[in-house]
Amino acid sequence: MDKFAVKTNHENPPHNYQIFEEYFYNRFSQEQPETEREYLPVCWTNYYVSKNYCNDDMSDIQDYLNSLDRAKKYFTVCQWDDGIRNDVNDLDLFVYASGGVGDYAYPLNCMPHGTTDVKHRTILASFVGALQNRHPVRNLMYRELYNKDGIVMSETITFEKFQEVLTNSIFALCPRGYGKTSFRICEALEARVIPVYIYDEPWIPFQDELDFEEYGVLCPINELPFLHNRLNDMLQDVDRLQQMITRGGEVYADYYSFDGCYNKIVAREIA
Repeated sequence: MDKFAVKTNHENPPHNYQIFEEYFYNRFSQEQPETEREYLPVCWTNYYVSKNYCNDDMSDIQDYLNSLDRAKKYFTVCQWDDGIRNDVNDLDLFVYASGGVGDYAYPLNCMPHGTTDVKHRTILASFVGALQNRHPVRNLMYRELYNKDGIVMSETITFEKFQEVLTNSIFALCPRGYGKTSFRICEALEARVIPVYIYDEPWIPFQDELDFEEYGVLCPINELPFLHNRLNDMLQDVDRLQQMITRGGEVYADYYSFDGCYNKIVAREIA
């Protein structure tokens, strides 16, 4: 079904020229592991982008979905923030989702940026990315933290500057965007920065296998007024910070990287 394995035709975040859906499809097709459920080989996000963000006719994929054997069980991987936009209600389909709509959360991950681990960090916490006309959670974060000591926020910045700011930060502010989570969690873990997930509706990957607070900070929006003090208090326990950074590196390799995430999903389907 290569017809629906549409190649990545957009870069979000920058340098992410292949999204995880496509990586999963390519590797699964090559290795062909024997899984309990049958893999549904659709690159949903790339397909929906190619269909003008679901505004063009999508009868071709609906016809394909309608043709599937209803006696079988299927699984698929979907990054699209709104989940699968086609009618699959009568299909026995288990959806691994990173955008926030599905049966099980996997990380909203991206290709590695090649960021390096900086030993002496000068920024308490940073956010680099779009703030205006985005999800209200980002606006709340901005109002609570802008101009606070040790906080760096910027919208207009080059990718190189983004890497510089991120790798010089102890914490990375990771507010949700349109979807329930953020690529910045993955980017922070790669750079050995502690992610601070700011959310209204949590979407935490591999929650039955991982404790997010071993490698990151959870901040529901009602706790935003206390976040600056909380991060400063955490600075007092250097050993704990180092444990979180070390654990974050392990979690990135085993769960958030494309390779690690693929292995975990396939292992669940084989089991």
